[in-house]
Amino acid sequence: MPKNWSTALATLGAALGLLAVAAAPVQAAAPAAPAGPARQEAHLLKPRTQVGAQAVIGGALVNRGGPVQTAPQVYIDYWGWGSDPSGEQDYLNRFLSSVGTTPWLATVNQYGAGAAPVLAGTWSDPAAVPASPTDAQIQAEAASAANHFGTGTSVNVQIVVATPSGHSTAGFGSNWCAYHGAVAALPNVTYTDLPYMTDAGGNCGAGYVNGSNGALDGVSIVEGHELAEAITDPLLNAWIDAGGNEIGDKCAWVNLANLTTSAGTFAVQPLWSNSANGCVLATNNPNLLSAPTFEQNTTGWQRLVPAGGIVNWANYNTAAGAPAPAHDGTGYLAFNTNIGGGSVYQDAPANVGVGAVYQASVWLSSQSGGASGTFCLWGLGASNTNACTGYNVNSATGYQLLQVTYRVNQPISTLRFQVYPTVNGGTTDMDTAALVRVG
Repeated sequence: MPKNWSTALATLGAALGLLAVAAAPVQAAAPAAPAGPARQEAHLLKPRTQVGAQAVIGGALVNRGGPVQTAPQVYIDYWGWGSDPSGEQDYLNRFLSSVGTTPWLATVNQYGAGAAPVLAGTWSDPAAVPASPTDAQIQAEAASAANHFGTGTSVNVQIVVATPSGHSTAGFGSNWCAYHGAVAALPNVTYTDLPYMTDAGGNCGAGYVNGSNGALDGVSIVEGHELAEAITDPLLNAWIDAGGNEIGDKCAWVNLANLTTSAGTFAVQPLWSNSANGCVLATNNPNLLSAPTFEQNTTGWQRLVPAGGIVNWANYNTAAGAPAPAHDGTGYLAFNTNIGGGSVYQDAPANVGVGAVYQASVWLSSQSGGASGTFCLWGLGASNTNACTGYNVNSATGYQLLQVTYRVNQPISTLRFQVYPTVNGGTTDMDTAALVRVG
């Protein structure tokens, strides 16, 4: 809830004789939607006791032109924690380290955002925290945390300032449970004011899902709400409905339920889905790609090799020795080319009409030095259209998440997921690919 306060590789196998499809120019972005209503100075997640008869807030979220977080990186600043009577720190760490791969958070994909945030770091700042820190002090602490972590000023950065028991900004528990906004000193960085949730008891969700065993329910309900909103509306100018509500507001305190992740079970609220025109607890559309993580298997993947050229590729296993790490598991695919249009791709049957929306994502890196190229999702039919984005990755910084969203504007029969490395431009490493329908 926002608050707008003050290398080359040896050639493996024969080249496949496929019709070359050159990378088309990136399609122009759609015009920004008309500006929505002026944002309130304090747009808060109200305690459930203040909401009255909980009800879903209808109406689509509209993109107001601002950015979304395509590769969210969440950092928690435990400011001045001397004790943790309810055990919130471990619970919060487990939630944020595992929620990114769940169908629940995949709901944000339809808005062009990234659904795999990682808990990028935690810090126990020993500095004294005021009894009731002001928003300005929370923002200053967020800036200190960003400096401590060395985050830079990417819009993908979220700083969660978690204050200890007995030290919350005025109004916590009675007028609001948490909020997020942009750090004044670091305008692209999002911060969340997250007080010690159990101090507010049932007002902010304690026991709401799991009864007497759910003292920590509010921690994940409230932080999950803020997480999804900070991803889809980090600077308070992206996905908002006509009334100024964000993805979490529209479903606040309605139909709460447990979400099971690799790290445990956590209470969460539904999130608004434009595709479903309602609140959903999961967007569980299947990945349309075969062998998406390259665990010594390249089933479905092919090389497009224009006449006279070469596309080198290799499926590496880090457990057996490899020149670079995998993003996850032990397998990854590495490739390069010496000819324009040379690429690696996979086709998936689609047979859909106008209006369908698909999102493709992939993690890319380089074995040594840098690599660049273009990542596209094509709709193949009577004519071919695409959505593309450029990439420039480096072994020093590791894997980066790339995403493209493709809206079908004519009937298509096939979707093509395709990566074009720059000619003689380094070796691209690829892992963890996905193609899902999001609308």
